[in-house]
Amino acid sequence: MPPDLGFGAVHDLAQLPPSKSHAQRMLLLAAFVPGVHKLRGIGAGLDVQATLRAIRALGATAEERGDVVHVRGIDCGAKPLQARVHCAENGTLLRSLGVIVPALGGAVALDADEALRRRPLQPLLDAWQALGVVHGTDWPLSTVAPAVPPALPQRVDGRVTTQVATGLLLALALRGGGSLVVESPGSRDYLQVTAAVLRDFGFAVDVRAQGADLAFAVRGAATRNAVLDVPRDPSARCFVLALAALQELAVPPVLAVADAAEHPDAAVDADFARLRARGDIVLEGLAGRPDSVPALAVAAAFRRGTTHMPGLSVLRGKESDRLDQLARGITACGASCHIEDEGLVVTGPLAPPGAPAVVDCAPDHRIVMALALLGTVLPAGIRLTHAACVAKSWPTFWDWLTRVAQVERAPA
Repeated sequence: MPPDLGFGAVHDLAQLPPSKSHAQRMLLLAAFVPGVHKLRGIGAGLDVQATLRAIRALGATAEERGDVVHVRGIDCGAKPLQARVHCAENGTLLRSLGVIVPALGGAVALDADEALRRRPLQPLLDAWQALGVVHGTDWPLSTVAPAVPPALPQRVDGRVTTQVATGLLLALALRGGGSLVVESPGSRDYLQVTAAVLRDFGFAVDVRAQGADLAFAVRGAATRNAVLDVPRDPSARCFVLALAALQELAVPPVLAVADAAEHPDAAVDADFARLRARGDIVLEGLAGRPDSVPALAVAAAFRRGTTHMPGLSVLRGKESDRLDQLARGITACGASCHIEDEGLVVTGPLAPPGAPAVVDCAPDHRIVMALALLGTVLPAGIRLTHAACVAKSWPTFWDWLTRVAQVERAPA
């Protein structure tokens, strides 16, 4: 029998953190649109805090009043943009802001924590080359302000990351509109998040599929003094669904995410439904919602049968090599998990070790959260390193898990 969970506490979406995908895009737009914008429910995750520091460095003011941030946007034409920004581990900030500032005629120096420095950098360098921006290649990465704002590229490669494309779309809107084709985007729905935030700020955005590509047309002007609510995070919701799967509980429809329907992880319910099938199954298309994979993988470890999760090379370039981390972590917990053709193959059910599972995992928030959930069904529990890294996206994760699963957390 599974433990008696206090699972009713998670039926309220207010228990989930805000969507950092939406929050960061809102902050980056608000910083460059004159007026005072009220962003409600912005959250306290480390990525969001890094974005707040960045827009302040650029000259915007951002006053935090509880969970509401009042952003006074800057007038880009009043003085040249120039700032030094430390992105911490925030890849969206590095690749998006790194494009926006040069595209608006400014100069930026970008630094990052070691983990982010190791992540794929070439897409940003390619974007700078397309913009004709003079830049360095040693950390901190710095650009030289062009004499006039450069012409924006009409096409960008989206295979490795769509974060550069997000920066170009935001810059396109701030420059008065235009068109951009994103070639073969790996995470198409994250671009839909970008389009949704642009619409929230008053821009008109048309999106059309052109084979494997997405074509965007942006027009109109931004709404001054916007008042916006940040939706709850569908990626965090994946961990709620995974805990329910591990504990063989049903999650009521109140956990719907209609207010963030464009987020890729809003479509993960069908994947969790597939995990209830017997025998061997294949979960297709997960490369488009890579942040859901750790939660799905640990839920797959609990079921009887083999779950194939192909086409996940994109997980190699996240905060850690998530393919390797999941394979090692799930195996240590008593299921079979290995990498095959750049995907995961998970075979359950668990054969829990007699002693606590000990996993020296990377400081990757989604890996730590996923393996912690798996620990709730191990009789002797699990011991994880880097517990504090969950603050990147869900600072109150441990409070939530302790409350709903009645687990004991060892002292730090």
